[in-house]
Amino acid sequence: MQNKISDEYLSIASKIFLFDGIPESERLKNIYECSPCLRLFKSGDLISSPNEYIRGLQIIVSGKAIVTGEFEENSTILRMLAKGDVFGAAALFCSEGAEYISYIRAKGKTVVLLLGADKIESLITGNSKLAENYIKFLSGRIRYLNKRISVVTAGTAEQRLSCILLEMPRDSDGCLIVPSMTQLASSLNLGRASVYRALQMLEGSGFIKRNKEGKIIICDNAESGEL
Repeated sequence: MQNKISDEYLSIASKIFLFDGIPESERLKNIYECSPCLRLFKSGDLISSPNEYIRGLQIIVSGKAIVTGEFEENSTILRMLAKGDVFGAAALFCSEGAEYISYIRAKGKTVVLLLGADKIESLITGNSKLAENYIKFLSGRIRYLNKRISVVTAGTAEQRLSCILLEMPRDSDGCLIVPSMTQLASSLNLGRASVYRALQMLEGSGFIKRNKEGKIIICDNAESGEL
C-alpha cells in the first residue's frame, strides 16, 4: 500500500456516489478523514476474494477489474469495473467476520484507492447527506439485481444480454468495455452463436450501435433497459 495520492486520483474519488450533493470544498476533507491509501495490482492479481478482503470503500482510480463468483480467471463474469467504479459498499456495515462473496481480479495494471471501513462508517453515520447517498446507492443496486435475476432466469436472450450490457463500464468515448465473447456467453449461460444473434437483434432494434472500430455503444433512448 502507498499513501502518496495524486490530484487525479483524489478527483476521481471525489466524484463517487457517496459525495453527490456535497460541496466541493468538503469532498477532499471527507476523503482524507477516511485515511485513504493506494493498492497497486498487476494484471491477473486478485484484488479481493472471500479469503482475502480488506473492509472499506474501494475505488478503481486506474485500470480495470473483473468480478467473478469463482476463483478461476475464466469463470463467469458477474460485473466489470472501470475507473471511477466502487466496490465494497454493501459489505461496509456487515457483521465482523462476514465473508466477501466475490472474486475481483485486475485486468491490466490497476490502482485502487481504499477508504478505511471504520472511518467511512463513522463519516456516513455522522452526516445525513452521506447516509442518504449511501442508502440510495444500495437501493439502486437491489432494484437492479432483482431486475437482473428476473431477466436472466426468465427473459429472452436479447433481454438477458441488454441487462448485462447496461451494467458494463464505458471508456472515455462512451463505448462499452466488453469482455471476450466466450466470457460474455458464459455469463449468460448461452452459446456464442446465440450471443452474436442477440447482439444483432439489439442493434437492429436500436438498443445498441457500433462505431467505426466495431465497439458497442448503448443508444441514448435505450438507457432505461426496456426492450
